[in-house]
Amino acid sequence: MRSLKTARRFDSAGERTRPEGRESKHDAIARLKLKKDRTNKIKELKEEIHFKTGNEYFFKMNSLRQENDKLVRISKFDLAESKRQVIGLNFEIIRMEKKLQKTIPVFKPAKIVFNDGLEGVKVQCKQGLRPDKEKLTMYNDYLDRLYKTKRQIEKQIENAMKQKKKR
Repeated sequence: MRSLKTARRFDSAGERTRPEGRESKHDAIARLKLKKDRTNKIKELKEEIHFKTGNEYFFKMNSLRQENDKLVRISKFDLAESKRQVIGLNFEIIRMEKKLQKTIPVFKPAKIVFNDGLEGVKVQCKQGLRPDKEKLTMYNDYLDRLYKTKRQIEKQIENAMKQKKKR
C-alpha cells in the first residue's frame, strides 16, 4: 500500500493546477514576443525621427506632423509654463545687468596736488580701466536677446488672456 503523500503526488501529477495569478509558459512567450515587437517598432521610429530632424528623439509622437518631408514638432501654449519662463528671464536679465555694471569701467576723477610754490599745482585727471569691448558687446547682445524673448512670451501671454476673455 502506498503512503498518503505519494498517493497525492501521483494522483495530482496528471492534472496539475496553477494558481490563478500565474500565466502559462505559452502565454508568457506570446506576451514577451509582443513586447519585443513593440520595442523594435519604437526603436525604428526613434531612429527615423533622429535621422530626419538631426536632433535627439523625443517621446511625444502625437506632437509631430510632417511638412515637406520634414517632421515638425507642434508646440502647445501653456500659460503657467510661459509665466515661469518670464520669471526666469527676469532673473537672468537682472544677473546680466549686474555683470555689465561690473565690467563697465567707472572713471573716478582724481586730484593730484604738488606743493612747489605757495599755492601748489593741482592736476585733475580721470583714472579707470580700459573696457574689454568684446565682452561688453557679447553681454549687450545677450541682454538684447533676453529682452526680445521676454517681449515675445509676454505677447503670447497677452494673446492667450484675450482669447480667454472672448470665450
